[in-house]
Amino acid sequence: RVMDELVLAIGDGRTPPGLLLVPRDRRYHRMQVAWFDPRLHIVGLEERTYDLLAEMGADSLNALAWVLGHELAHCYKDHGWVGEFGSGFADLEAGQTVRHLRHQPEKLVELESEADYFGGFFGYLAGYDALGAGPAALSRIYEEYALDERLEGYPALEERQAIAARTQA
Repeated sequence: RVMDELVLAIGDGRTPPGLLLVPRDRRYHRMQVAWFDPRLHIVGLEERTYDLLAEMGADSLNALAWVLGHELAHCYKDHGWVGEFGSGFADLEAGQTVRHLRHQPEKLVELESEADYFGGFFGYLAGYDALGAGPAALSRIYEEYALDERLEGYPALEERQAIAARTQA
């Protein structure tokens, strides 16, 4: 339901991605927590993440909206385009250049920052306090998954939390 409400609020006419809930005993993707796979056009969410967010009580749906909104931002802001173009046109100099860019830490931080910003905003549009729940959800996720506060390709945890707080203000 949260995913459907987010997609409706985003208002993009393209076919929305499917949602894949990955059971605790399975390893489906190189990413953990949640991800958008542009090739399969799905948002993946680990059951472990879902359960962790469900423990947030009154903020559980808000936190879920923040996580799903983040992944939907990758979809609707065309973050998969760089990789698809680079792979599809790998025989051309333009394709090789673009493909190289997708591995640049600065480019990754840009995309993840944009997903944090728009993911929270999409949640807000759908009627959730995703921006309010985002900082606590991030803390819980980083703790549960024993993630370094400075992950390569992402803004630092404190900065990600600040993005949510400032966007809400």
